[in-house]
Amino acid sequence: MLFRSLIAAEAERIARVLPNIDPDEPDPGSALRQIGISVLETLNNPVTIATLRLIIGALGRFPRLGEEFLRNSLGPTVEGIAASLGVHAASKEMRIGNSHAAAEEFARRCLAHVMERVLVPHQPFLTEAEYTAVVEDSLRKCGIRWRDAVPHGGRADLMSPSDGEA
Repeated sequence: MLFRSLIAAEAERIARVLPNIDPDEPDPGSALRQIGISVLETLNNPVTIATLRLIIGALGRFPRLGEEFLRNSLGPTVEGIAASLGVHAASKEMRIGNSHAAAEEFARRCLAHVMERVLVPHQPFLTEAEYTAVVEDSLRKCGIRWRDAVPHGGRADLMSPSDGEA
């Protein structure tokens, strides 16, 4: 029981540390980049890395532990991202098929990047530029890209790959 309590406490800490995203944020691209960088920095915390290793080791005995951890740690952030994507898609600032699926995919890609550190310890920490590159790549692979042209009052909008290259 103590073991599960420790895992739950780390999940709660992560959920508290990660910033909220305002669905009405006028620059969703900047907000998503900041959220992504925060997710990577938070998950790369040595305590979180140790917790992820413990979860992996305990999955045979507690098969739902990983799912519970992700739901309680990254779940609120995924919901916030999905709400933001939905608002911007509804206002025609961007096109995206399923905002919740895109938000989940974005979180999965951030987690996958961190899992390499879990499985291969003693890697150097990423620089801010490397975090940004990982986040940009994750957003792009989730179907979220920025237009090269900046038509709407000086801010870049998001687009899906089906919009074509700007």
